[in-house]
Amino acid sequence: MLEHHQFMEGETWIVFLLSDTPIKTQRDGEYYLIGMMDAATGLIIGNVLQSVNDSELSSALVREILDKGLMQTGSAAGTLILPTDQFGTVFSSEAERRGMTVVTVPFEQLLRVIGHARESFKEYFGH
Repeated sequence: MLEHHQFMEGETWIVFLLSDTPIKTQRDGEYYLIGMMDAATGLIIGNVLQSVNDSELSSALVREILDKGLMQTGSAAGTLILPTDQFGTVFSSEAERRGMTVVTVPFEQLLRVIGHARESFKEYFGH
């Protein structure tokens, strides 16, 4: 099980679904909210909405969330952690193109790091 204290600020980012339940909009349909967190601080440093109709994230959305992280922190992390079996290959490809090391871990191993953000989202949005 991963924990915040195992990381140094700015060295590792984690990408994950903030909720397993899509956000419903009246005008544009349903979306998943994907968040990116600094592993050490627990701060959300980027997010994007992915339509439930899209089977995989677009390259543009991946670039957008990674760019948001860069803008928030001032430098790219050396490592990107992704939950196993989520987000396909587009995240890995873009992160590696940017010089990041990509590590995949079972979702359950991330819960101590991302759990508070997921719970806060659930309390606020009811998802």
